[in-house]
Amino acid sequence: MSDQTFDKLIVNDRVGIGTERPEPDTQLHISPTGKDGKIYLESGGNLLQVIVNSTIATIGTSGSFPLQLQANLNQSKFSGIYISNNGNVGIGTTSPSFNLDIQGTINATQFNKNDKLWKITDDDIDDNTISGIKIKDGTISKDKLNFSITPGTNQWAGDSSSISYSGKVGIGTTTPNFDFDVQGTKGIINAKQFYKNGSPWIISRNEIASKAINADKIDDGAVSDIKIANNAVTRDKIADKSISKEKLDFSITPGSSQWQGADGGPISYTKGSVGIGTDNPQDKLHLAGNLRILTDSNPIRFTSAWSGFPDLAINQAEISNDTGTFKTLMIVGNKSAGGVRRVSVWDKLEVNGAIIPKAGNLETAGIMFPKDPGGGSGDAAWIRYYRRGDSGEATTFEIGTSNDPDDHIALMPSLGNVGIGTIQPQGKLDVNGGILAKNVQVRNSDNQGVVGISVNVESCGYIETRNSKNNVVTQINTITNTQDGIILVRSGDGEEKIRLEGNGNIFTSGNISCNAIYAKVKPFLIDHPEDETKNIVYAAIEGPECAAYIRGKAKLNCGQAEVAFPDHFSVVVNPTTITIQLTPRSAESKGLAVLEQSEDGFLVKELWQGEGNYEFDYFVAGVRKGLENFTPVVTKGFSAFAMPGTEAGSLSAVSLQPAAIAQVAKYEENS
Repeated sequence: MSDQTFDKLIVNDRVGIGTERPEPDTQLHISPTGKDGKIYLESGGNLLQVIVNSTIATIGTSGSFPLQLQANLNQSKFSGIYISNNGNVGIGTTSPSFNLDIQGTINATQFNKNDKLWKITDDDIDDNTISGIKIKDGTISKDKLNFSITPGTNQWAGDSSSISYSGKVGIGTTTPNFDFDVQGTKGIINAKQFYKNGSPWIISRNEIASKAINADKIDDGAVSDIKIANNAVTRDKIADKSISKEKLDFSITPGSSQWQGADGGPISYTKGSVGIGTDNPQDKLHLAGNLRILTDSNPIRFTSAWSGFPDLAINQAEISNDTGTFKTLMIVGNKSAGGVRRVSVWDKLEVNGAIIPKAGNLETAGIMFPKDPGGGSGDAAWIRYYRRGDSGEATTFEIGTSNDPDDHIALMPSLGNVGIGTIQPQGKLDVNGGILAKNVQVRNSDNQGVVGISVNVESCGYIETRNSKNNVVTQINTITNTQDGIILVRSGDGEEKIRLEGNGNIFTSGNISCNAIYAKVKPFLIDHPEDETKNIVYAAIEGPECAAYIRGKAKLNCGQAEVAFPDHFSVVVNPTTITIQLTPRSAESKGLAVLEQSEDGFLVKELWQGEGNYEFDYFVAGVRKGLENFTPVVTKGFSAFAMPGTEAGSLSAVSLQPAAIAQVAKYEENS
């Protein structure tokens, strides 16, 4: 059907929109292809939308209008479902105030609260919501809930198994002073069982007042053997006079003093002090005399003066507050472990004062550690202080171990240092004074590399260093026959490379690099190639400047020649200081002259317009760059280099002082 407009369309059978085969018994069948099925009902801007797709079917309105579902539109009172635009749902009301607001009766097989079966608790019931009116249906009887004690806000809480009240409860009184206060003419409580702190209540000694149980109460039956536990005061014990009235009235002296106890059980005295050997006790227990504890087999004795009690047998001990011979608190142990007497402390011992052990050089003195801690044999460690010989002034403080070479003594400060002769050590070991040792070795943490200081067999000092191969690489020693010092430097394989002897001789198999060498003569020495019994010694050419030279041969061509300096000469010599000597190698020569000279070379021509073709020798010398101010005459102890403070101005033995710097500057100015 093409698009048409009808004022009224009446269809007697089924209508299909988007389908040619509407479902049977269906008056309107909408089936859009590839999209959601939608129906819009509009009135004055209000939209009712019915939308269906493959996942959900929706009935709703535009965002600003509520949705109302009602069975009977003609009745005056609303009785349907109302969904407001804020999301609240009302049943029986068009103004729901909660997420679900039901105005009417709810019937359900079960109510759940927070995903669990809902059990009504005190928090779910308002005050006084259970009243007599709600009890009339018989579910809760009035007898069970009529708990009003006095008018007011007091309220009992309870269920079928318990009842509770948060305040004080009084029976026979309107002003209870305790949580449960029973008063009246008798004030009697009758119960099958009393509990205290969740357990059956058994009356203890602390809950019976002084003299609460006496002979009068036993005679009149107030306290019978049925009411008193076994091993206590029984009727039989009273009948045979083993417990009499006098024995029950435990007053030792007139007053309130009282002993409490039971036959075979503990006995106590709680009112005052007890004196043994004195009628004027100054403390809870005052014993005027010595005290002996434990059996005859291993007793301990407390005394006020040393009695020598432990000396009588190996298993006895004594604690004595001696004020006579020793004037100290003495704790003397027994000898049951053999050997000397022992006192052991099996926990931390804190001493607020000095610890003063016995002085001496025996195992009975000082501090002795347990022997053989690792299960060995003969291992021991100690700290002792004793005198040496007969002099009272010669003493030794000794820290020792025995008896194996791997029994060590280690000082192990975690972060600090160890000082000898100083209380402020600046290194791991700081010795303020001399060190006397046969051999001193310094190694790294891997026990590799050694610096050794020792005395050799000729009683001479000896210092050496070793590399990681344990080869000696440096030595400072003494030449035995001359008693001169000697310094040796060796290669990594131990081969001697440098020897410095105390007579001034220096030998090296390598090169020497330095700023300056000061000597009377600077020769070189080689073996004589034709006479093995002799050497050849040449001395160096010297002068008042730091010079360098080159020499060579060149040849004239038609009376002239150009000679180029080698690169190494050009970079070393200052070209403004160069002098050149020429020697012709021809008797026909008219003479030679240098016409031009630069930093790269020089030009030579024959005199008198000569055009000779012959060889000549040349010798070129100049001052080295940077050493132009060399001063040949200086004050003793100062450098000949006139640039104080620079590399070239180093001194041989004396440090430059301000006056010396000024002196060198003066030589520079004069030169």
